[in-house]
Amino acid sequence: MNYTQYKNARTASWQALLDCGITELPVSVTEVCQKNNILLSSYEKSRDVIRAAGLTDNMENNDGFSLYLSGCYFIFYDGSRPNTRCRFTVAHELGHILLGHFDDPRQKTPYTVLNREPSDADRPLERAANVFASRLLAPACVLWALGVTTAEEIETLCGISWPSADFRLQRLNLLYDRDRAMTREKGRGCFLRSPLEQEVYKQFSPFIARMGGSVLSL
Repeated sequence: MNYTQYKNARTASWQALLDCGITELPVSVTEVCQKNNILLSSYEKSRDVIRAAGLTDNMENNDGFSLYLSGCYFIFYDGSRPNTRCRFTVAHELGHILLGHFDDPRQKTPYTVLNREPSDADRPLERAANVFASRLLAPACVLWALGVTTAEEIETLCGISWPSADFRLQRLNLLYDRDRAMTREKGRGCFLRSPLEQEVYKQFSPFIARMGGSVLSL
């Protein structure tokens, strides 16, 4: 995944937070699905539908998958998994849908074929969906405003699994390093430079203040 693809995934996550009026953590993936007219259901509740679509193997080998059928998007997930894992699973599939992957020539089926904990070995479409999911569930500007520095804090605040939280922390630490360097060199850090990120920050500001974070006047 190149930097343009990364920025597109990050920007799409910001836009989703704004469009859905999300104002606090943990982000409700159910609400994001509802506001995008995406049907969400567990494997347990939709087993017959999944079998009728011929996707039993997909169900048995993945934590979740999405399907485009008859003009509608569906997200199915393994409800027997921990809730923290289910949330990232759904957010990952939201990434595939909202990033337009079903229209991408690399996506050769009307359903997704892989959903697992994030890995640097994932193919570009999966990595983009993971970027979207991690930025949707754990927006950097909010974590920065709250002074978050550990995977455990991200896990608790954002309601995601520790591996997903650690995946998010790796990028957050890079941003912190860049922020310090830019502040030294230019007098201003790397956060809140994008107008879209500023809007996300403003939308979360009451939550940030309530949680004891510092709220800047933009």
